[in-house]
Amino acid sequence: MKVKMDAVLVGLDGENLKRLKKGGKKDNAEDLIDVTMRWVSTEALLGSYRDEVESGLDGEEKARRYELAKKVTVETEPDLSVEELAKIKKLVGKAFGADLVGPAYAALEGK
Repeated sequence: MKVKMDAVLVGLDGENLKRLKKGGKKDNAEDLIDVTMRWVSTEALLGSYRDEVESGLDGEEKARRYELAKKVTVETEPDLSVEELAKIKKLVGKAFGADLVGPAYAALEGK
């Protein structure tokens, strides 16, 4: 399934969700940028999670996640397999709160 990685996520209020850009300052409105599917996906794929640290996530899985993160970073609309979509959804669900998970899942499901 093709997923638009440059899609901007929208909150319950209908406004674009925002995040602080790297090196930005909270009190500067110009440092707030839109939250995209690309950012959410790569942050989730490259993240480290307590349960996985405790269970000893192997290097092979970390490398697969890295390769998938490269794919969603480089391609504007990558064609993702069912397994890749499931992996991204699982990790987005671990990494973020409901305010990002809801819109991200909708985007991953083509809604």
